[in-house]
This record gives sequence, structure tokens and C-alpha cells, in this order.
Amino acid sequence: LNMTTRHSRPPKRVAIVGGGISGIACLWGLRDSDYEVHLYEADGRLGGHANSVPFRGNGTVRDVDTGFVILNEESYPHFSAFIKAHGVETIATDMSFSVSDSDGFRQWGSASFWSFVGCFSNLFRPWFWRLVFDIVRFNYFATDILHEKPERGKSDELESIGEYLTRQQYSPQFKRYYLIPMVAAPWCLDPEEAARTFPAETLIRFMSKHHLLDTLTHKLQWRSFSNGSKTYIDAFVRGLPKEHHLHLGIAVQRITRNPDSCVSIITGTGVVESFDHVVLAVHAKIALQMLGDEVSAEEDDVLGAFETSRTVCVLHSDETVLPKRPSARVSWNCILRSPRSCRDDFHSVTRPPRMTSDGGGFSVTYDMNRLQAIPSPGEEGSPGRVLVTMNPMTAPCQARSWHLYHHPKITSKSVQALKRLHLLKSGGNVSFAGAWMGYGFHEDGFVAGLQVAKEIIGGDLRRLAEPQAYSRMASIDDQKKLVKRICQKYQNSPWLPLSQLQKATSLDTPARGGIWISRTTFSAPFNPAIRNVLFSVIHRLKKEYHHISPEEETPIADVGVEFIGPRSQVPDDAPEPDIPEEDKLRALLQECDNRLTILYAHGGGLYFSGPAQYRASSVRLARLTGARVASIKYRLAPSHTFPAPILDILIAYASLLYPPPGAPYPAIPANQIVLAGNSAGANLALGLMKFLLEMQKLPPLDATFDFHGQSVTLPLPAGLAIVSGWCDQCDSLPSWHCKGETDILNVLQPACMPGHPTDSIWPASPPREAPYCVAALLDHELVSPAAVEDWTGAPPMWFACGCEERGVDGNRVVASRAAKSGVSVVWNEYEGMPHEFPIFLGALPQTKHLLQLWAAACQSFSRGKVGAAAPKPVAVRWLMPDCKRVELGNPVDIAPLPFAEVKKKMKAYNATRPVWTGRLHEHKL
Repeated sequence: LNMTTRHSRPPKRVAIVGGGISGIACLWGLRDSDYEVHLYEADGRLGGHANSVPFRGNGTVRDVDTGFVILNEESYPHFSAFIKAHGVETIATDMSFSVSDSDGFRQWGSASFWSFVGCFSNLFRPWFWRLVFDIVRFNYFATDILHEKPERGKSDELESIGEYLTRQQYSPQFKRYYLIPMVAAPWCLDPEEAARTFPAETLIRFMSKHHLLDTLTHKLQWRSFSNGSKTYIDAFVRGLPKEHHLHLGIAVQRITRNPDSCVSIITGTGVVESFDHVVLAVHAKIALQMLGDEVSAEEDDVLGAFETSRTVCVLHSDETVLPKRPSARVSWNCILRSPRSCRDDFHSVTRPPRMTSDGGGFSVTYDMNRLQAIPSPGEEGSPGRVLVTMNPMTAPCQARSWHLYHHPKITSKSVQALKRLHLLKSGGNVSFAGAWMGYGFHEDGFVAGLQVAKEIIGGDLRRLAEPQAYSRMASIDDQKKLVKRICQKYQNSPWLPLSQLQKATSLDTPARGGIWISRTTFSAPFNPAIRNVLFSVIHRLKKEYHHISPEEETPIADVGVEFIGPRSQVPDDAPEPDIPEEDKLRALLQECDNRLTILYAHGGGLYFSGPAQYRASSVRLARLTGARVASIKYRLAPSHTFPAPILDILIAYASLLYPPPGAPYPAIPANQIVLAGNSAGANLALGLMKFLLEMQKLPPLDATFDFHGQSVTLPLPAGLAIVSGWCDQCDSLPSWHCKGETDILNVLQPACMPGHPTDSIWPASPPREAPYCVAALLDHELVSPAAVEDWTGAPPMWFACGCEERGVDGNRVVASRAAKSGVSVVWNEYEGMPHEFPIFLGALPQTKHLLQLWAAACQSFSRGKVGAAAPKPVAVRWLMPDCKRVELGNPVDIAPLPFAEVKKKMKAYNATRPVWTGRLHEHKL
């Protein structure tokens, strides 16, 4: 009876506020509970200081860490177990350290003997030997302070490191050039503030614990993430159980304790949610702000003692920020303001808004080529010099991105408050977690989050840290379960009338962070010549049973477009600037020196969705390639039927080649344009490609037409790269009629399913079989690319599909026919993956893998040389769970059926399609 009662109750609801390391650890610690857990993070990503940023150079892209960079297994035992069990690999790294004056007069490094000496003349300078003496003395005697307590009073216990060094008569050079930089660097503090406020006993205990006082006898092996710390974030997200929910980009403003023992959170959008327990995994000051006037006296006393410092971080490749002498250039390079430098010049850094730091006259530059084993300049595969500078004293000339971090300050007040942390537990159903509960590092934050999870569910911290418990989504079965769950959820989603669906899925959303989005239009030409040439090709390709509507029924219209490109030197949460769209486009074009332009068409069955809903593809393509993406807002069925969407993408293509007078962008050569798209957008990209191929067959006079007053022809683009193409609009090939539990699509598109709700635009008037066109037209070559037999003359084509897609056979037919026509084809299929899985399953490794291949294909097309040999056609299957490569041979051989059988099936299936009127009894399927 008790068991029945227990399981009949609703699951306990827990909210975690903050998606940094403490929030992640707490969420993981609750993984085996039956609680419903929600994590809220104001930023659009998880990780906090674990922030990997793409660095592009020399045709390569590397994810570079800009916050949390290194760890070692001895000092980070719980966190090391976490990443190991998630299958995340780390690499041994060089943890050398150097300190230099900004003018290079005095400097030393730890990489080697001569790195430490700096220059030969230092061997004859007394100050240098006094520095050596004090280093040895400090390392040998400093721990005495930890054993003097019985003879010392409270005031001595809180003695600052600066006071300690003065009392012990250490030399100024030891203080300035050795110890204080070692304090300031990891905590990103101003050296003067560090000397004044950092408790000596706390520092020496930390240095002893981390073996910084016995580096000659106990050398730690430091490690880093070769592919960035985001690898552990991605692995963690893949393993989340279905009861755990992430709310990224949702800021929590207030916490309210309710009389019924529940706690309410109020988000920045005004949404109120109630929970049984709330964990504030944020900085102490932020927790105080969220509690507002409901904070208890104990909470105010303890939390108010913890402060943070602001740190400006810049990812760049400017070597002038490194020490002047090459021998002093190591992994961690600390630069001190020279006493001879003018203080006014010292802060002459041009920073983005809100990018002010508390660093004072001190900066640290990490050599990420060393720390992440990124090939150095001149080596094969090198993106160039990769540097990360904290609190730069002069603005790096080649800055790629700017970031703002907050680090916990360790002061006498915070050290005393740590002894009173137990008072926070009296808050009942509100808990606190953060790296500020320790030394401020990743391990401290991780343990704090686990500890809160332990307190909520009970248990032992050591059990929570067992490595084998971390392994989720690492097996094929785990991935298959996730795919099936997501697909069933999508298939069971309620249907909306098409007008409501279009409105809901066409909403624009503002951009955030390092991306430019400029919304504009390609102007419709006054002369209908472009429509005339399109219809001439449509008639050339029609069969005797195809009925083509008059041209006048397809009006020429302006075409909406989002220009997308990388935006540098802004924090990840930077809002979209409130400037005119033309100014955004101008800034985008100025920043993006890559001539490649990707003409992208979104998915949505040709009757719903818009560019903003497919930014998971378009924005990532822009970031990974460094190129401009022109994402088209084409007209939607059923109000706009074939060939209106193809006319829109055709106008967009012509507008890129031949901008109309007054256009705010330059002309793009055809060999720098790549056609791309998802699903229905891939259908349009293939349709445009087939149209352009037919244009090449026309006599020059017939292939020339007027476009905005110019006499133009349409050359072929550099290539085509599509994902999950809807190539068989007849839905006739074998894969369409599989069981379908592991795809998001049904045997019919929802708008054609019996029982779909009707509205003013659907069913059509007069009724027809499909939203896009009548059934008899579905096998036209510009409607269903799988009906195209000849692709001769096409530029390289790149395809990617999930093996579980209903439409995979249509894609195979197109790829096979193109390869048979002599086109250079690359075919990629992903084992176990459904239709458009990069949109719906962004956390899986297959998504990242596909996006990287997609971006690389677009880049390779635009770099192809005229007359160069085309790449060898290849077909590849990428296996679950980790994208192991299996060669399938030549794409010619991947077609599911002979082409004559394909055409026969398409025509026969069209004949069985019912006219859709919304009444159930008229449907045969």
C-alpha cells in the first residue's frame, strides 16, 4: 500500500537556476531520482566558463576554450571522473608560466632553464639571485604558517599575502615578479588588490594542496580538451533523461517562498512556475538579488560576504601581447604594467560595450596552440596563432571575439563566511551552489552542485562521483531510444489549421551573440522575363498528362531574405543591435571577408515555417564556414502553388549575381555561390539546379533575358549541398512505406492526412490532392527531383540523410542519377537517424559531425579551380553511436530501384491520391 501511494503522487519538481558547472553537477546528481527537474540558464548555452568558441583560419576551424581551459586528475578528482565516464578525452598539456614587464625589461619563464633566466646578463644581476633565493625560501618555509595557529590570534589568521611577504621580509622582485602574479593569474585579479586582500593562509594552503610549492619533486600532469570543453557539455546533454528539461535563454528574476512550502520562480518574461525545491547555482550576489526582500538574515550575512571580479577575455591572434623575448613565451604569459609606463596609456583598450574589467595593470595571455595542441603557424592544418588574453592592456589587432566572465574573489570576509555555509541549509527548500564555496575553480563548483543533489535526495557523494554512472547516450541502444522518443513525440503533436501553423512557424526572433542577421528583400523585377524563362523550361520538361497553370497565376513578388554572417567582438549574450537593417548588412559585409555565399532554403513541407525557424542550420553554416548565408523567405503553399517558390529562389539567385540598382550588397560571382537547403528547401535547391542546367542547353539568345534593366544569363553555381531532401513529392518509393517509428514524418504529410483541421486556405478552392500542386504534377522534374533522369553538366553535389528517413530513397535516386550523369557526388547517410535530425537532435554527435561535413563541402566547392579534376564520387555510411565511417562504394549503385521502376511507381501512386476536402470518407489512404 505504501509503495502504491508513493508512486501515485506527482513527481517532486526541482528547479536549478544557473547552467554553469554547479548547475550541471546538480542536474547530473539528480539523474537517478524520480524528480522532474528543470534547469534555467539566462544564456543561450550551458557551461558558464566552459565556453568553446570557433576559431577560423587558413580554411580550418577549431573550438577554442576562452574560460575554463585546464585540469589535472589529482586536483580535480570528481570532475575528472565525470568527463572520463562520459567518454570525453583529454590530452596532456604544457602548463608553463612566465611573467614579464610590459616593456620586456624583466621577465622569466618556467619552460626551461634559459626561459627562467630570460637573458644571459641576468646571471650577473643581484636582483635575479635574490629572486631565486626567495623562491626557494618560500617553497620550503611557507607551510609553516599552517602550523602556527596555537600561537597566533584571529587578526593574524586573516593576514593578507602582501602583509605576510612584508613581515617575512621577502624582496620586492619576489613579490612583484613571482608570487603575486601566481595569485593574480588564476583568479584574474589586479596584482595590487591580490596583495592587499588575498589571505596568506588560504593561498599557501591552496598552493600546498595543488603541489605548487614542490614542483621539482611532485610535478602534476595538466590536461586540456583538444576539441574544447564544450565536448563535455555536449556529452552531458546527450545523456539527460526525459524527466530533465533545459530552459536556455530564460532568465530567472525573482524567487518567492510560498506558505504551502513551495517555491516560485519568476522569469524575465513574467512566467511564474512553482517547485518543491529550488537550487540557486549562481554567484552569491545574484542569489541575493533573486531572493530580494525575502532573504533571511543568515542568507544576507553569508551570501553578502562573497564578491566577484569582472574579467574581459579576448580570442585573437595578435602576437604583440606576448613577452618580447621569444624564450619567455610559454603557455601562460603574464604581463605586468612596467613602472616606466604611463598609467593613462595603460587602459587605452577599445572594448565592446560593457566590456570593462577589474584587472588593472595586469594581463594574462594563454597560448592555445600549446594548451590545446592546435598546430602552430607553419604546421599542417594550422588555423594560425591562437591566443586568449584576459584583461588586455592594449587592444589585440586581430580580435575574433570578446567575452566577459566573473570570477569569485577570495578575501578575509569570504574565508570567514565559508565557515558559516551551514547556516544556508536552514533555508529549507532553497539551496545554494557555486564555485565560490571553495577556491573558485571547476572542481569546487562541481562538488558544490553534487553536494546539493546529495542533500535533496540523500546519498553519498562518493557514489555520485562513480565514473560508470556518468555514461549515458554512449551506446547504440541509448541513441535509438532517444530517436524513437523524439519521433513519436513529433508524430503525436496536435495538428493546427494551416493558416495558424504558418503564423506560428513564421515568427521572427532577434539574434543574439556573435552573429549578424540582416532582414531585407530581393526586389521583384518589373519585366516578367525571368518568369517567362522559368515557364519555358517547365513546358520543356512536362509530360502529356501534366497540366501547367497560366503564367499570370504566378505573380512576381519581392523575395524576403535573411543575410547571415559572423559577428565578432561581442559577448555570447549580446542582443541584436538596434540599428537599421541596411547598417546590419553593411557591418556583416565588412566583417565577412569570405567571398563564399550560401543560398539557403528552409524546410517545412513547402507550406509552413520560415528562415528564423531554420537558423539551427543557416546560422551554424555561417559560423562554421565564415561565409555569408542568404536564407530565403519563399512563398508558401497552399496559397502559392508551383512554381511560385522556385520563382522566388530563382529571383534570389539572379539578384545575387546581378544586384538591382541601389542594392546594399555587391555582385557575387556564380563560382562563389553554393545552393543549400533542408527538406523542402533542398527540393527547391535541386529544382533550381535542374532549371539552370536546362538553361545551359538553350541557344544563347533564348538563354538571355532582362533582369532589372540588365541583359543577363544564368551561369551554374559552384555546387549544391543539401540535407534530408524531399525529393519524391509523390511519396511513392519503398522507404516512404516503412514502419515509420523512427522518423518524424508520416506516410502522408500532415496536411493530407484524414482529419486534418480545415480553414480558409485549406482545402484549396477548387480542392486538389496536395498543398503544392495537383497530383498529376507531382512527378514533374521541377517538383520531384527524383523524377530527373539527366543531371549532366551539374557542378559537384553533396547529400546527407538519415537512414531511417521515409524520404531517403528519393535522395538515393537523385544522387545515383547525378553520379551516373558524370556529376561529382558525395553521399552521406547516418545510421539510425530520422528526417532533419540536425534540427531535432542537436545534442547527438551525429549532428555536429554532419554540420562540419556540410560546411566543409560548401567551402570546398567555392575553392574549386576552373579546369581542375572533380573529386571522386563516394558514398559513405556513418555508424552509430560515434560516426564510424563505412564505405558504400560508388553513389551510382545506391539507388533502391531501376530508374524506369521509379518513374512507374511515381506515376501510379499519383493516380491513387484522393482530392483533399477535409471529409474523412473521401480518403483512400
